[in-house]
Amino acid sequence: MDFTGLTLGLALGLLLGTIAIPLAGGASLRLGLAAGPLIAGLTLGRVGRTGRLTWHQPRSTILVLRQVGVALLFAGVGLKSGGAFVRGFADGGAWKMIAAGALVAAGTAVTCIAAGRLLRMPLSWLMGVMAGIDTNPAVLTFAEDRAKNELPALAYSTVFPVAMVLKVLIAQLMIVLLHH
Repeated sequence: MDFTGLTLGLALGLLLGTIAIPLAGGASLRLGLAAGPLIAGLTLGRVGRTGRLTWHQPRSTILVLRQVGVALLFAGVGLKSGGAFVRGFADGGAWKMIAAGALVAAGTAVTCIAAGRLLRMPLSWLMGVMAGIDTNPAVLTFAEDRAKNELPALAYSTVFPVAMVLKVLIAQLMIVLLHH
């Protein structure tokens, strides 16, 4: 296992994420800390090797990094949002957000299942598609455990990059449009 490629790839992705794409009115879009490394990883993964430098990592390394990444993500979200979460219940506003989140999540899942069944996708593939649309590695882990095959991971890796980049860009566009 060689962390040189992983480290350089991450650095390139972080650099890519800082590049600003100018918009009208002085606003700009960036791929950011999520989509920049994702695009760099996809590109370098396709290249595979540059001279003696290998961009690929063993599956075991990827699985460990994914689990550590999910744990760090959830811990970070909890630390940042814990106080606001409790305050939201105290003032009653949290229930509306929970209901809205549940409706959006259920709507996405139902739409995905209906489209997948219409297109005759295998259930294990469809579970990976749902995890990818949600950009949720925890759902992928659940899908892989249940399916006991590689189809969820393959579907996830197909859908996740597009969903992640679109979510990053759409969120920034919403901010630009709603504040101007």
